[in-house]
Amino acid sequence: SAHAVGVANVMLADQNLTRRADSITQNFVMRNQAHHNKHASKLWANTYAAFSKRNEGNLAADKIDHTFDQAGISMGIKLDASLPMELVVNIENSELELDGNAQTIDTNSIVIGALFPELHRSHIGTFSAHAMVGYSDNETERRIMSNTQSTGYYDLDSDFNSFYLLTGAQLSHY
Repeated sequence: SAHAVGVANVMLADQNLTRRADSITQNFVMRNQAHHNKHASKLWANTYAAFSKRNEGNLAADKIDHTFDQAGISMGIKLDASLPMELVVNIENSELELDGNAQTIDTNSIVIGALFPELHRSHIGTFSAHAMVGYSDNETERRIMSNTQSTGYYDLDSDFNSFYLLTGAQLSHY
């Protein structure tokens, strides 16, 4: 049903967001360590790319064939303030293809926010946090099996936007 396709699209967009959050968090871990070591540059940029593929010929929900491509860049500027803070922007494109092109989701997105690399320092470690808002444009295609079509299927396309808030905290002991 169209409702089931819509739910699946949202779930796929959520999986893409989880992978993006992992990439952004890795950048923040490096920036937090640079602040701790007093080597944090004023401007920074990190690019990343990932590709994964599973081709097991399996239809189990947790083992379905897929390919995933991801490429992005995170950039930041350290502000001169009494509380260490960085403004950060992340731009990314990702594409997830399921079951031999039976379903794809292509996502272009931007995330903007702040990193607070040293909110509190103690003998336990350094506490840091981040908060970001994001927007994604998602385009999907899904092949639907149908007895009413001469080909046995039809393609269902959709285009939707996502808005989200990413937050996180880290306690580091260096």
